[in-house]
Amino acid sequence: MVQDFQKTFRAKKQAPATVNRSLAMLRLLLRRAKTVGYLHQVPEIRMLKETPIRPRRAYTQEELRKLMGKLKGDLRLIVRLALPLACAGLPSCG
Repeated sequence: MVQDFQKTFRAKKQAPATVNRSLAMLRLLLRRAKTVGYLHQVPEIRMLKETPIRPRRAYTQEELRKLMGKLKGDLRLIVRLALPLACAGLPSCG
């Protein structure tokens, strides 16, 4: 049953993290079903291996110049206002 669930998600080309969130919910529901007496035992559910997320880095001054040069109108204003908030805590963001 669980293998069919995983195969369905893999066939839809879902990322392992997406499949794992659904597997975690399925595991929770099966455990609750056992607690209230609908199941006698819960099948083992193994999570898929996820690739680690790379830490984010600050944009270089050149990257920011290019970005701002391509933005127009309100979007440019929004980014200009949000940029100091996004840079908070990043030492190389200037």
